[in-house]
Amino acid sequence: MCEALSFYSIVCKAGITLFELEYGQWIEELDRQNEELRNALHTRESDMQLHLLVESCLSHYANLFRIKAEAAKADVFYLISGAWKASVERLYLWIGGSRPSQLLNVHPHVILTTFKLISVH
Repeated sequence: MCEALSFYSIVCKAGITLFELEYGQWIEELDRQNEELRNALHTRESDMQLHLLVESCLSHYANLFRIKAEAAKADVFYLISGAWKASVERLYLWIGGSRPSQLLNVHPHVILTTFKLISVH
């Protein structure tokens, strides 16, 4: 059982590290796209050009959801906790009443089932 937990820990850390790297790159690209959109609005680009920029932004957000889905496979609790967000984002989540730990009160058997599966393998 100890070997299974050790393997799970290594896989989890690798998945989270990859997520943090990809998320950092995603934020940089988002900033670049936002600047590009602002410039397009100020220079009065054509509707077709604006449409292409908006489609690019939507595609970029679809990529974020793919990245989050992969991270959730590695460690869903890390993703839900928001530890990867900026401190001001975590503050707003806290003020807004986001309490990921409340999920444990709803389905405590999910954690037990996960550990049972790990111990079987």
